[in-house]
Amino acid sequence: MQVSGDNLDAATGLVTNQGAGVWYENNTQNQVIMIQIKKEPYFEVTEINGSLYPDKGGMLYVTYKNIGEEPAKDATVRLSASDPFSTTDDQAFLGTLKPGESAVAAFNLAVDKTATPKPYSLDSQILYEDTEGHNQISDSVKIDTQVLPAEKSKLPGFELGTGVAFVALAACFIMLRKKKQD
Repeated sequence: MQVSGDNLDAATGLVTNQGAGVWYENNTQNQVIMIQIKKEPYFEVTEINGSLYPDKGGMLYVTYKNIGEEPAKDATVRLSASDPFSTTDDQAFLGTLKPGESAVAAFNLAVDKTATPKPYSLDSQILYEDTEGHNQISDSVKIDTQVLPAEKSKLPGFELGTGVAFVALAACFIMLRKKKQD
């Protein structure tokens, strides 16, 4: 940096008509930072099976895989169901999952009758015991699922046909009863 001036004010003792020059120089500096990553189990969802329908629900089968470097002992998955889903069975036991191993969790989900048929995402967490015997909770693991359109009756007009048959049967019963009375 360079500072210059050519006029000294005798009254104030300050330099007027100042100029300053600044030069920048490119420089590269390498710094090694040591980061130690703790070995632990990590989980991902590898497969999802099941059909969910409005006002009916269904079973959802979710396969979890330990993609980490450490085992997860006595692992239990906890599902966070939110609208339009509900369940009274929000936990499933996975057992001990060594690195690379998978297990299937089964959840019985109810689906609200007003649910829009579309994809949804549910959150889950794995509770497990680490190699040091401490209880741990995994990061949130997403379950991507879908509510399907409501199923149509397998027999078209079944309800109408049943109603007509019932009326015909009632009419026959009334006629037979009248005949017996005569």
